[in-house]
Amino acid sequence: PIFKRVIERAQAACEAESFASRKYLLGFDDASNRQREIIYQTRNSALEKSFSFSNIDAVLRDAVMSACAAASEGETFGAQSAKSAEKNILEFLPLNFDFGTLVGKTPAEASREISDSALCVLNQKRGLFGEKDSLEIERRIFLEAVDKNWQEHLWRLECMQDYIYLRGYEQKNPVSEFKIEAFKSFRELLTGINEDVCRSLFDVPEDFYEAAAEAEVSKSARLKKRAKISR
Repeated sequence: PIFKRVIERAQAACEAESFASRKYLLGFDDASNRQREIIYQTRNSALEKSFSFSNIDAVLRDAVMSACAAASEGETFGAQSAKSAEKNILEFLPLNFDFGTLVGKTPAEASREISDSALCVLNQKRGLFGEKDSLEIERRIFLEAVDKNWQEHLWRLECMQDYIYLRGYEQKNPVSEFKIEAFKSFRELLTGINEDVCRSLFDVPEDFYEAAAEAEVSKSARLKKRAKISR
């Protein structure tokens, strides 16, 4: 009887722990699914015909605005803030810009000037390769950045689930803690997507152009084949 009671208590403890783990996993999945919906919607929008240069322009402006906001130490830029903005932006945007002119300007004003300068260079590149090919290249760049950063984010969430249970020893709810950490990671994901897109826009490898050309040739061939079949 003594061993029976010990076994029963141990079994009850195991079942309670298993139930708590399943409850936590449901909470983890709920937070992850919401983020997954946002990313899938973002990715699907890039596959639609309505996708245009304005979508990419918005990504560039968001990346620059985030970098300027992170560098700002007040309402306007000082000399040190301008240097910090230069350091932040040059990490993902190889731009020939006089960052010293930002002193005395608000982050919004600075962001607008930097973005306008970058978009001027980008529009020149678009003119060299044509609107159609440039849009296809930028679409591929955007999709690649989304996929890469999403996979890294999922890996971080998986690692997070392995240690977030320890927060329970601090009398904290693991699900609530996971949601907080997952949100921080998701913000890093969005920043990573924007910055990766900017890097690639100004350093497009040759295989992107080749892939775009091959895709266009393949599409034309399929259309011709269908036309012959329909006859």
